[in-house]
Amino acid sequence: MTLIPRNRYLKIRRQPTTEESIENMGLVLPEGYEAPKNTHEVVEILELSPDTRPSFQRGQHALVLSQMIEDIEVEGEVVSLILENHVVGVLSDTDSTS
Repeated sequence: MTLIPRNRYLKIRRQPTTEESIENMGLVLPEGYEAPKNTHEVVEILELSPDTRPSFQRGQHALVLSQMIEDIEVEGEVVSLILENHVVGVLSDTDSTS
């Protein structure tokens, strides 16, 4: 079953964090070590609520406020959602200033 977002929510995929990357490398860290917390992170937009602004598209990468991401377990799967107004910007390969 697939969760389809509503009420201006975007379904997103989080990028691996530094801490997850370090764990995958098999490094042993000191007890009590905490990786620095970023206030923002880059995510991939997977699904859009029908009432979101047309400026968002599936597959886009966006910069969002980390603390506003909602990780919800639905039928044994963790789904990450964020409201569209917590998107700081979208990443683009083109320079829009020229």
